[in-house]
Amino acid sequence: MQIKKPFLGNFFLSVIITTFSLFFLQDCNLVKCGKLSSCKEQNNLLAAALWKLSTRPGRAGISIEAVNLSGASDDIAVYKGFPYRISDSTWNESKVRSVLHAFAYGGGATDAQITAWVNMGPSAAIVEMIGMWTVNPKLAIASSDGNIGINPVDGSLSRLSHIYGTSGPATGRSDFDQKYIPWNNSPARTFAQAVPTRGLNPVRQKIAYFETNYHLALNQDKTVTDVQMFRHYDTVANDIARSFRDSLGYEAVLANTALSAPVATQYNHKKNIYQNGVFIGNEDFAREYHQLYFGILGLGVGTASRTAALSNKDSIPSGNSESFNNHEERTIPQTARALTDIQVTQLGNDAFSDLASFGTSRHTPGTLTIYGASNEGATAEARIKTLAKSSITHNESKNNLPLIIIAGLADENLDDTNSILTGAADSNITTKVANIRTLWNNMERKNIIEFIRKYAISTMFYDTTRVKYLSSVDRTLTNANTTIVSNSELSAGIVRYDWEISSENIAPFRPDHDVFGGQTGLEASNTDDVFRNAHNTSASGQYGAVGYWSGNNYIKVKDFRTMLPTSSNISVEDVGKFLWKRILGDGSLSYYGTLERAHVVALLSSGRDLNYFLCGNVDVSACSTKENATAESSITGSTLSTINTSAAGYMFKSGATATEISTDNDRVGSTIDFILATPYVFAQVGKGL
Repeated sequence: MQIKKPFLGNFFLSVIITTFSLFFLQDCNLVKCGKLSSCKEQNNLLAAALWKLSTRPGRAGISIEAVNLSGASDDIAVYKGFPYRISDSTWNESKVRSVLHAFAYGGGATDAQITAWVNMGPSAAIVEMIGMWTVNPKLAIASSDGNIGINPVDGSLSRLSHIYGTSGPATGRSDFDQKYIPWNNSPARTFAQAVPTRGLNPVRQKIAYFETNYHLALNQDKTVTDVQMFRHYDTVANDIARSFRDSLGYEAVLANTALSAPVATQYNHKKNIYQNGVFIGNEDFAREYHQLYFGILGLGVGTASRTAALSNKDSIPSGNSESFNNHEERTIPQTARALTDIQVTQLGNDAFSDLASFGTSRHTPGTLTIYGASNEGATAEARIKTLAKSSITHNESKNNLPLIIIAGLADENLDDTNSILTGAADSNITTKVANIRTLWNNMERKNIIEFIRKYAISTMFYDTTRVKYLSSVDRTLTNANTTIVSNSELSAGIVRYDWEISSENIAPFRPDHDVFGGQTGLEASNTDDVFRNAHNTSASGQYGAVGYWSGNNYIKVKDFRTMLPTSSNISVEDVGKFLWKRILGDGSLSYYGTLERAHVVALLSSGRDLNYFLCGNVDVSACSTKENATAESSITGSTLSTINTSAAGYMFKSGATATEISTDNDRVGSTIDFILATPYVFAQVGKGL
């Protein structure tokens, strides 16, 4: 059989490309390089050209520059003197760590930085801690190897997908289209990698993930493509980031999302048209725009109003301008007509463009009536942007939208008729909820970052009725963020956090409840599989691992010394407290009781569990005191003395051999896995003032 010359030529070309690519591009991954400049230095023009040839034609993608702003006023004065702000005297380490745990996936700040935030007071500290910057070295710092040196505009999720997947970011859309994304489900995998990457800002991911997976949820199990999801995520993140600079109220963020191609594709109102005097289309998103985006149901404000509205649907509920029937029969249908002629180009098969345009020829003309008021506009864009200004000031929105935000991010115990906590006074929850609403409504221009900052230093956040169970995503990525030492371990894949999430049958950007949002913390807390998987992960030593297997060799790449407050001669006691506070956000050691301390000290000092340790590290089956240390009351007398003696010992001693250092690292890893197996990892609570 004769081989055609073009085949032979292409074969040799592919060999040359592969060889040169491996030579020039080896180890060139942003996470591994640590600095973008290092990667770019390795990628000379020849290597870049060969790389592009080797990955052509590639899978079409998208490249969106990140807006690197906080999203709110950074004037410290804004965060002083507002109602319900906590006093400076009550601001302490416990509160700083609670903020990090709730809004930054635990953060990744050093003890020294946390002390600095405590010392500067809540108003100044919260400005540094919470914002939409793409990078925040203070918040997520590498304990070794250095932070990622990244141009802030490359911090969008779409650009990060290329930085992680190839040798460097694309510089434009046409270039990006030729790049290759080596992962399926790229938005989810990129997101799971971005959160624990040292140097990137986990708060940005926390807020954007809440918006795109809960509040403004879209679903890739429907017709939303990777490209569209990147557009959805990055646009929402950028809109929030630029809100203060560009004088955008939160309603503008929601309006821009409502007008986007990904949303029009998910709900299929891209087909809504007005033709020959007749509306053709669906009312699906018209309903969810009011309900999901702004919390407007047409039922008025308060339980009594809702009851009255449903008993007499033609009456106008308290605070509203229209009856429930008018909301259902006029506002929603008229909103569907406002959404006509949103054009989303079909690219092939079931894929649609990530960008929308707004036509006039098939848009509903004339005056529409929404909320009992006139709505004008020549395009869907004009009408929805006008409507959003009315939606944000609607009484139901003022009542419900702040609770939608807080319930998604920090507190699921907002129903005074059905408290999550046994014995919690309903009146306490009623007051807390009223104060959250006041905090929101006191802002003349609604700004979500200012709202979250104020909430995080308010009495409502530290209220003892606050409860937030962690979803599988929140728990996994908080575990990651608090135990990562360097970006090298991310590159090495010691733990694949996207796999950990999927092992609980959860997938980012594929929400369990479709457009109504992903798995809630409450659902996770009531799911056997979640607890089983969390236990199995801890028992198998995933998060505490210091290396990975390569064939028959175990490659160690992680050294916990760089993460600890002191790298040598640090007491077992101090290591235990440090790990407990960092991983669980329990800055006051509220849950670090006598029994928890005993377990931690045993693991750190001996590498054995408590019963083996108390049996002198012999087979516990031969020990007469086995199973005795199972309650606080059992840690007394000689048992407590043994624990105290071991707690006073030192780890990572000066002059220690490599073997001794390795042993101490393994013991720290085992302790991390123990802490992550405790019930405290599944929930956050307000601990009071």
